[in-house]
Amino acid sequence: MRKATLGLLVVLCLWGATSWQRQQTLPQWRVVAERHMTNSTEFLFNVTVFTFQETGLYRLSGFCSAVTNYNQAGWEFFLTWRDISGNSVTANVQCGADTNGPTSIVTVFDPQASSPVVLRNEFTGDGSATYDAAITIEKLQ
Repeated sequence: MRKATLGLLVVLCLWGATSWQRQQTLPQWRVVAERHMTNSTEFLFNVTVFTFQETGLYRLSGFCSAVTNYNQAGWEFFLTWRDISGNSVTANVQCGADTNGPTSIVTVFDPQASSPVVLRNEFTGDGSATYDAAITIEKLQ
């Protein structure tokens, strides 16, 4: 009986000591917006991808790959928003037959609350290229 009581007392002491400790968790990226286009020739002009509800640390990732028979054909994608100071910021990624494969961009920033991320694209050459493109916006939480 004595051993059982001591054992129970040790278990309770260990549980009490560890339950008071605050659990430390590292911040994680969480996807807040995504757009994916496959085998497309769609012309995009000022398409709102996401509107920031609050400031904070965000990460934007973009990817583009184009297929064409014409050497100079391709696409360029522009993403625009306002930073915490109110300045206009533009990130772009371009792809085409002469870019040696897919291209991508990753940028981390602190946006102005209520600022939209606006997407537009332009084609180069004769516009015959088709593209695959993906955009993700993540928030550090």
